[in-house]
Amino acid sequence: MDETHNRPEKVNRAIFLSYLAIGISALFIILQMFVNDETSLTVQFLSLFFPSWLIAYSTFLAIAYLLFLGVIYLTGQGHNWARIILLLLLIVDTLFFLSSPFDIFLYPVLTLLDLASIVLQIVAIVYLFQAESSCWFSQFNRQQDIKST
Repeated sequence: MDETHNRPEKVNRAIFLSYLAIGISALFIILQMFVNDETSLTVQFLSLFFPSWLIAYSTFLAIAYLLFLGVIYLTGQGHNWARIILLLLLIVDTLFFLSSPFDIFLYPVLTLLDLASIVLQIVAIVYLFQAESSCWFSQFNRQQDIKST
């Protein structure tokens, strides 16, 4: 039986917002590499002298985003641990945002994209940890425990 059919609307919204946030975050990373002069020059320099660096960096980002997408998917499947991982990723992302040297006046589009991604993640986390959602995750995990015994 597919438990995602019984998923509360708040969980559905949280999953959608999480996917949207990761898409905006990917757009942010791409634009940052080409719009921000410092990052653009760094990418050009490293690509010129260390051609494999760009491949390694791109591979790392691709793997990170695939893992993030996997965690979102597993959250939508009812895995409580994945919901907690999303919370931890939000905390890390917020700390990076607060420590980033971006100036809203120099790079307003980049700053707003990054901020939009974080706001969407916060709203998604709020939905995931509300009573209705928590009850669904608890119920799903109890059913998994019963099936495994």
